[in-house]
Amino acid sequence: MKKIVTLSLTLALVFMVMTNVYAVSSFKVSMETSKDEFTTNEEFTVEVKISDIQDEKGIITMGGEIEYDTDSLTLVKVEQGDETWAKPSYSKNSKKFVMDRDARGKEDEVLFKMIFTVNEDSTKKPKITLKNIVGSNGSDDIEIDDVSFTVNVTDGSAVKPSITTKPSDNPTPSTSPSSSTKPSSSTKPTQSTDKTITSSQVPKAENGENTKIPYTGFESSTILLMVLVPAIALAIFSYIKIKQINKKAKETIIK
Repeated sequence: MKKIVTLSLTLALVFMVMTNVYAVSSFKVSMETSKDEFTTNEEFTVEVKISDIQDEKGIITMGGEIEYDTDSLTLVKVEQGDETWAKPSYSKNSKKFVMDRDARGKEDEVLFKMIFTVNEDSTKKPKITLKNIVGSNGSDDIEIDDVSFTVNVTDGSAVKPSITTKPSDNPTPSTSPSSSTKPSSSTKPTQSTDKTITSSQVPKAENGENTKIPYTGFESSTILLMVLVPAIALAIFSYIKIKQINKKAKETIIK
């Protein structure tokens, strides 16, 4: 019986160690503003925060892309957040940002700040999205899902108005055979309030390769569990069979 217990504990310990090896690191990113509603021509600040860092080493670098409704909002500048993080390096052309800190950290902090202005012809609910977010602990890259934030504009338009030329009530017939009545200008198509955000590449490392990491963790742990459980059951079954065979052999010898 002691052998069964020892074998079971050993296999369970191996399973626990393998599960920890394949654990997935993660963190959360959010966006916050000082108030809930804004008006056209108003300037406001969006704080980008990191929280709930689940990584043994901690995060030391961060990168991603800033996407927003350019018809409704204007990005004035990107500023430093908490002093532990350096000011982000931001490209207006690629819309990508990269930043780092002196040492790895696990604390909840403000990564950086974005200062926007609401345009005159803004919609009521323009969106700001952080895409292709990648953090790193110095050796491994950690990717998370895109994060979106909706700006509430109180005096914004529900939809972009189309421009239509009103026809004359009493059109005057042409007296010259060479002249013709000019048709009214066609209406411009109404633009959707939600702009389609196109994806682009994840920020690249210094060697030029994409900072992609494979998904591990849950699937690997499930496979290990499927292998180890039958192994434990087989070991116990074999031990019981051996005990039964030895017992029958002793009874035969005694007879």
